[in-house]
Amino acid sequence: MASSAATAARTTARNGKTTRKTTTKPATPVKEEVKTAPATAPEQPKQPTKAERREAGKTAIEGMIADFAKDPVADGMVPLSFMLVNGDFRVHRPDCKSVITDFMKSDYTEPAAMGAASARAAVLELWDDQIRESDTIADATNPTEDELAVYYGATDFHGCVKFPGDADAGSVKRDAKHALARAMIEAMGAAYANLDPKVKEALGGDLAAGAIASAWVHHLPTGENAGKRIWPTDSLPRPDRSDWR
Repeated sequence: MASSAATAARTTARNGKTTRKTTTKPATPVKEEVKTAPATAPEQPKQPTKAERREAGKTAIEGMIADFAKDPVADGMVPLSFMLVNGDFRVHRPDCKSVITDFMKSDYTEPAAMGAASARAAVLELWDDQIRESDTIADATNPTEDELAVYYGATDFHGCVKFPGDADAGSVKRDAKHALARAMIEAMGAAYANLDPKVKEALGGDLAAGAIASAWVHHLPTGENAGKRIWPTDSLPRPDRSDWR
């Protein structure tokens, strides 16, 4: 006969005695919960302080100057130091005091070095990849000056850079910047002259309002004449600052 479903029982004769063995369903083993330590983010490299970066830059510049002394550029070429700042190349002579200033503004780990015989040669070297990939340049091996105009505009030759036959490699671009600054101030002066008098009165009168407008543009590089900065409009007062007196 079948035993109860709940307890599988059976009778066993042992030594003349009848005993009943009962088997029960084995208990389900409990899985031990394994606790793992939370993942930790990889340790980020320590960023140098401003002072450490400046010191590293100075050391690199000194090494660059020493390298150029040991292994000079070919005759007719000029040793140059450059770095990328806000998308534009800044180009100096390695011994220029302003190299470190531009280096601190750049993302370079140290200033880079090259030699070039002309501003054109420097631009071709600095922008080589972009020139080769450009869709607007017919012959990347010999682009025209017009085709290179955008690259000249994005290359700032410091006043310390002078190539053979050039009075000043940066003079053309600087003169253009001065002309643009003067044109902007002249346009602002013309607009101010036709400004509603009520606006000027609300700002304290014609002189006070004009001084505010002049202060907004005092930093523009208008150029110099006889050692004095050029203020190109009579409609606005000359900025009342020591560098404009």
